[in-house]
Amino acid sequence: MDGLVLLPPIVAIGLALWTRQVYLSLLVGLWLGTTLLEGGHPLLGLRRLGDELVAVFADAGNTRVVMFCLLVGGLIALVQASGGVQGFIAWAQRRGWGTSRRGAELLAWLVGLVIFVESSITSLVVGAVGRPFFDRLRLPREKLAFYCDATSAPVCMMIPLNAGALTCWDCWPRREFRTGPYVCWPKGCSITSSAG
Repeated sequence: MDGLVLLPPIVAIGLALWTRQVYLSLLVGLWLGTTLLEGGHPLLGLRRLGDELVAVFADAGNTRVVMFCLLVGGLIALVQASGGVQGFIAWAQRRGWGTSRRGAELLAWLVGLVIFVESSITSLVVGAVGRPFFDRLRLPREKLAFYCDATSAPVCMMIPLNAGALTCWDCWPRREFRTGPYVCWPKGCSITSSAG
């Protein structure tokens, strides 16, 4: 029975790689997990999955995070569909930016530093802008993912012009710290403060 707990994530990852449908694969993995929790009954697992998904939205903080992620993703998709990303890429190429491997990496890093509104927006913009340069120059996408990660939350927390950084900068002078897994996190700060 202990080995069965690995089955849902393995199925979800395998299905995502095979079908290239991430959301469907995650849903199948969740359904398989709730089915295992219900003793192997697929219909009871489906019912429990529905209950668990509804329970996520019972908490206002979770709902805000999901809504924020949907809005940010929609904004980036809208900018891509309207040609904004392609326009920026064409503009950058006309100026000779991103023509070499080092230049493409530098461009991704600079975009990550300049777009500091919110960490998830930074990651999405760096990925959308950097992907064509990295693909054309055959740079690994893992390196682009590193630039997305290295310039998202760290830069946003250093520049106090977004919700998460402002909340933390407001809490630090009080020196009220939590105990437990978030030892360095101030007591008055919510873990999901940047989405609210």
